[in-house]
Amino acid sequence: MKHSSTAAQVANPLEILLFHLAGIPFGIVVAQVDAMTYPMPDEHGLTIINIPQRLSFPEQEVTYSAARIVWLKGSNSGVMIDNPERMITIDASEIQPLANYLLNRRHPLAYFGAFTTAEDETVLLLDLQGLSATETITETLSMEDEV
Repeated sequence: MKHSSTAAQVANPLEILLFHLAGIPFGIVVAQVDAMTYPMPDEHGLTIINIPQRLSFPEQEVTYSAARIVWLKGSNSGVMIDNPERMITIDASEIQPLANYLLNRRHPLAYFGAFTTAEDETVLLLDLQGLSATETITETLSMEDEV
């Protein structure tokens, strides 16, 4: 199974925070999280990652009914999520690689893979460190495009 480099740093079993964006189920490995806060105006010096923009969601507006910022350990970056639902525990062996057509070609580091919950729902498991790293890659590509 091919994971980003941070997958090896995550303990087994995994505590996962579940949430949905635009009807898509996502999970975040709790071991990568420093804190979860409400969004605050003027988050000076902090980077807030917008998942729909970062992962190039289909052309649809994503509304947040109960927005939260999940802060990445050891970083000044956070990810905006909506309505954190619950936490579950899974074994790392339950994570399956994503099919190539599901991976966003510009952001392959953003995912560990996917797993299925006890309720038979397939969840895309985000790698917060990989998602944060794609920001630097995207900014570098954008600056190169402008030259």
